[in-house]
Amino acid sequence: MRTAAALAYGDADFLERLRDAGLRVRERRDDDGTLLGYAVALPGDRADGGTRPV
Repeated sequence: MRTAAALAYGDADFLERLRDAGLRVRERRDDDGTLLGYAVALPGDRADGGTRPV
């Protein structure tokens, strides 16, 4: 994440770099589409005894 943040040219580029690195990214946006936040997980990370993604 540090490398993606250091090299990114904006929000979209940052999130794309995370996905390209194999991370799972969930974005949270407002009604206008503005990025409010995001969550990142490694592939295969599970919660609730493995029933849903982190």
